[in-house]
Amino acid sequence: MFKYSDRILLFAVALVTGVQICYGDFSFPLKDSLWSTFNDSIASGTSRTIELNFLSDHVEWVFKIDNGAPWPYAGISASLQFPDSTLKNWQRFSENDTLILELSSNREGPLVIQVSTIDPVKTKIDDPVSFRVLQTKITISTEKRLVKIPLRILRVADWWKTQYKVPPEDNNLYLDSIISVDFVITDIDRIGKQDTLKIHYLQLKHHEETTLKKIFIVFCVVSAIFITFLIIKNQLFRIKPVFKQQVYKPVPVESDPPEWQRVRMFLESNYQDPELNLEKCASLLCISES
Repeated sequence: MFKYSDRILLFAVALVTGVQICYGDFSFPLKDSLWSTFNDSIASGTSRTIELNFLSDHVEWVFKIDNGAPWPYAGISASLQFPDSTLKNWQRFSENDTLILELSSNREGPLVIQVSTIDPVKTKIDDPVSFRVLQTKITISTEKRLVKIPLRILRVADWWKTQYKVPPEDNNLYLDSIISVDFVITDIDRIGKQDTLKIHYLQLKHHEETTLKKIFIVFCVVSAIFITFLIIKNQLFRIKPVFKQQVYKPVPVESDPPEWQRVRMFLESNYQDPELNLEKCASLLCISES
């Protein structure tokens, strides 16, 4: 049986867990296995990754942009999770939410930020490029710089629209199914040079108002589950009073032995007395001679 304080603690743990699981922000650091790199080799380019280092407080990506492809590029991707075969395992956000980054590089220049989402028509699990690609461009420098990008400013990449024959006016973001955040270098001033990008911080943060609404929903759901649990527990473990029937056992009553036994015991003990007679026996035993 739970004490009252234990019930409060159990409820609090359930509430916090529910909020974190259902509506928690997505933030750095990530597992090493969720990071990957890509380049322009698919377009006969020679840009490449030289090193990818996972340090205690940042990810360090060393790369080189080379001529070869019509539009040289290289990039690093942070997957929010691996999508499953049903394309239903994703992180849900909205236009009110924000992508927060802290970045630095060995030289100043432009950086393309890409967010991949699931297009309900075009996306195929066996074609990673078919994820709808949303883009915006920022500037990085040699100093660590904190950048906050509202997700509503992202736009579908023109090259993706062309490749998948999507109308130019189609700018649906599908932010309720974010798969990854990519950092793409296309700066022609970096061609032929070995460069470094450091990712110090990455967070997809829910808008405060949205978060409060979702927390309230989780609170209601957890409360209902908790109350139902208490009702079921009380029904299953209700203690019924048990009345025990007391059994009385007869207790033997001790009493003095009968007179004939007293006489017998006296005679057995004094039969050797030469002066023993009826009168003496009656006198000592306090009984009548008759």
